[in-house]
Amino acid sequence: MKTLFLPFLALFSGLGLLMLGNALLGTLLGMRAVALGFPIEIIGVVMAAYFAGFITGALVCVHLIERVGHIRTFAALCAIASAATLFHILLDAPLAWGILRAINGFCFAGLYMITESWLNDRSENNNRGRILSIYMIVILVSSGAGQLFLLAPDPGGFELFSIAAIMIALGLVPVALTTSAAPAPHRADPMAVALLFKTSPLGITGSFASGLAIGSFWSMAPVFARMLEFSKASTAIFMLLTIFGGLALVWPIGWLSDRMDKRHAITLLCAAGAGTSLALVFIGVEFSPALMVLVTLLGGFTFPLYSISVAHANDFLVPNERISACSGLLLVYGAGAIIGPIMAGLIMGWMGASGLYAMDAGVLGLIVLHAVYRTQKRATIPVEEQDAVVIIPRTTHVAYENDPRIIHSGDWPKAHTSGSPPSEGSASGHNLG
Repeated sequence: MKTLFLPFLALFSGLGLLMLGNALLGTLLGMRAVALGFPIEIIGVVMAAYFAGFITGALVCVHLIERVGHIRTFAALCAIASAATLFHILLDAPLAWGILRAINGFCFAGLYMITESWLNDRSENNNRGRILSIYMIVILVSSGAGQLFLLAPDPGGFELFSIAAIMIALGLVPVALTTSAAPAPHRADPMAVALLFKTSPLGITGSFASGLAIGSFWSMAPVFARMLEFSKASTAIFMLLTIFGGLALVWPIGWLSDRMDKRHAITLLCAAGAGTSLALVFIGVEFSPALMVLVTLLGGFTFPLYSISVAHANDFLVPNERISACSGLLLVYGAGAIIGPIMAGLIMGWMGASGLYAMDAGVLGLIVLHAVYRTQKRATIPVEEQDAVVIIPRTTHVAYENDPRIIHSGDWPKAHTSGSPPSEGSASGHNLG
């Protein structure tokens, strides 16, 4: 493991610092917005702007990388993201925050893309799956660790914004000092959503539901905690446990889903998630041991849904369609991540903090019904012929190029350098963490 990790130490160090700052900022903004008296419905729109910016960045940044190169683009995006973080202190209006969130989302899409391009370039076919797993672990562990900064200064001051900006700025240092040659940027044309839906309806709805649930968690869970007047320590633990549940249970659930029909796995996972969400609606009014257990379980039930939905869709695709299909599914996930915070904000404004988990219960319950329906409409593929579940980050399409399923199928993407003409309508996918 040491020999595997060391060549990527600079990249993973930079990524970890970026995620520390970004995760801290996301939680801090939700808490600060409630303290400033922003309407809950407006907070949902403001927080959703991050994912809108992310999708835009995932589509645009590949062209920016081609024009000026990986390191210059990385440096520029880090500087812009760090500055946008500090501007939140000076501009405490919802419209300004929405614009700043979109800018941050745009920047992080490009930062993820560059990091993933370097990982792909340095990986070998025999270690790409392990590198992808380490990448996922770094993202989740750093996101969880970012919550611990809430235990320090008052969220009402400027200190935490400064810490987030410092972490993002420092994330540039390991990459800027690397001696490795920059890789060529890769593109992937997203498969049309209509064709994807015709190919795998449950893959589409599962990806969309995952975006709704995960997007609303990152955006509105801090608002939930603030509405219920959780302390800073309780809020940090609440966020950390949900992330820990996703990290601890995502691989065991993926392993189990490989041993059954993916539709049954999605049914069971969403049913468990819906039941847990309903329990949170009724008991999640104060910080308690029961709440801690339930949010940990909910993280474990919701985080793997996207990966299992992708694996299910892959069962009905030929190998050379997989990267474009994954890019299309990421766009669907991103649409859910934009709509999720807005929907959660509206429901929370109507029924209170518990509306966050009421929305999760409703969304996951509908996926249960759809999965049962699809099980009856299409013949079962033997388990041994189904695509394996690979836990993949929801960042950009470039991460899929480390997916062992793509490598083993021979569907290896061809790089497009700045000197080669892009295919008509080509666009990068995205994956939102």
